[in-house]
Amino acid sequence: MSVVTNNILKPAEYGAAPRWLTDGRILALVEFAAGAAAVIVLASLGVVVIGHLTDRYHLNFATGVYAALAARLNDGVLYPSLYDGAHYGGTRYMPLFFVLHAGLARFTGEYILSGKLIALALSIVLCIQLYRIVRGFGCGRGVALALASLGVVTQSGYLVATSIRADLLAVVLQLAALQLVRGGDSAPRAAGAGVLCTLALLAKFTAAWAPAAILIAYFVKHRRASVIFLATWLGTLALALVCLHLGTSGRMLDSFRAGAVQNVGVVSILKSPIAFLARLGRGGAAEAFLIPLAILECVLAVRQRRFTIYHGGLLLSLPILLVIFTDLGADFNHLLDLVVLAIPLAGSLWASLPSTDRAHVAVRAGLAVAVCWVLFMCWTAMLGNPLRDVATAWIRHAKTGFPAKPLAGLVSDDATLLCEDPWIPVSRNQAPTIIDPYAVACMTRTHPQLYADLVRRIEDGAFDQVVLRLHGGEFDPSEEGEWEDRTLGLPVINAVRKHYEVQKQAEGYLIYTPRGRAKPVGTQRAAN
Repeated sequence: MSVVTNNILKPAEYGAAPRWLTDGRILALVEFAAGAAAVIVLASLGVVVIGHLTDRYHLNFATGVYAALAARLNDGVLYPSLYDGAHYGGTRYMPLFFVLHAGLARFTGEYILSGKLIALALSIVLCIQLYRIVRGFGCGRGVALALASLGVVTQSGYLVATSIRADLLAVVLQLAALQLVRGGDSAPRAAGAGVLCTLALLAKFTAAWAPAAILIAYFVKHRRASVIFLATWLGTLALALVCLHLGTSGRMLDSFRAGAVQNVGVVSILKSPIAFLARLGRGGAAEAFLIPLAILECVLAVRQRRFTIYHGGLLLSLPILLVIFTDLGADFNHLLDLVVLAIPLAGSLWASLPSTDRAHVAVRAGLAVAVCWVLFMCWTAMLGNPLRDVATAWIRHAKTGFPAKPLAGLVSDDATLLCEDPWIPVSRNQAPTIIDPYAVACMTRTHPQLYADLVRRIEDGAFDQVVLRLHGGEFDPSEEGEWEDRTLGLPVINAVRKHYEVQKQAEGYLIYTPRGRAKPVGTQRAAN
């Protein structure tokens, strides 16, 4: 019996792992797998982005607002007046992004390619930033690259990487400010961080988590640096706002007053956490993976006294998101800040596990495998079909997506247009009647004297064609839904429904013409 027992307990024969399967080699293997997965994902994203550089893939009326503001700037008008007798210029967008957009459009001669080139450049910068941050925590190259690539294949990251929006610019600038502060407390770093925070606010009004996190970090450890940062930030911000106010003759301030959300109340505040969690819950595999890790890492970082400015940035972004989601029209692109900040925290958690402890090595390997799996899930959900479509189009020498000019042959180039999407008139070299439909919806409450003239013009049939987005999947939406209060406003929509009729549905739009009037030539030709 004793011989049998001894034979059972011999590790060399039954329990020992092969000598080549050491902890270091296991980690090296999963590192290689993570890096390879990241390269495949980033290459696929690059193909999709390049394949859609000149079409309307992932563009909507919000991106049309940026293009319209850039086009008006190239016409010599920064922040058009609220109403000049023919056009409505209110908007709630900050200027930095569309100023860059307008500048690049002067070289390219158009607005889609220029806007998407900016998004591509910012996506590359974001990946480099995240890679450097995660590597700084001690992550291996493969895991760092895999985590960095997650930033642009989440639902929000993929949208902004392939679209024309200011969200990505604001995140990149704020992340750069945190990187400067993380690198030291010298006066030039503090001043540079202040300038970057000012630029971030000029890109997006809610870009406030970085300056808040920097102030707290400096105040706790480096009081002198906090004074330098605060003076630089507030000084450059005040100077920029004064110059914008004077340069626009007050039109920028009027524009923001008109586009401010006026219907925030107790109900919207109570609904905000629900709306935020609902958007987050529909985010996808990457969000479901990153957010729990970020929460766990924040708890462990506090307990283990390794709390960094990136942890603070993520926590401070949460109240800002709750404010944003008091507006029921807020979409998942606003989750980009949270997702991007969760990536350094995931890297910090991975690096905090000692590589000399076998149990921790197993957890490290498990996390790396999980990152590979999440990348695969994101690839299939976000990139699989678009990559196939682009590759097929290239093989067949065909075009991908909707062309840059929407509704060609259906909407006349010289017609008097009222469009929910301002890109439609901009693509026809027209100044849009409405630059921002959201701002006009707000003006129906704040400036009734301005929108009253628009309603009168609709009732008089002054517009040859009215083009609205297709809402709710119905051909002619007749129900009264929340979108009407957020876009153009219910009085304007009701006037269109009463005095115009739908003639055509195409490319996600409804084309209206005045009741009883003959169809425009382009519409007749398309109908025949």
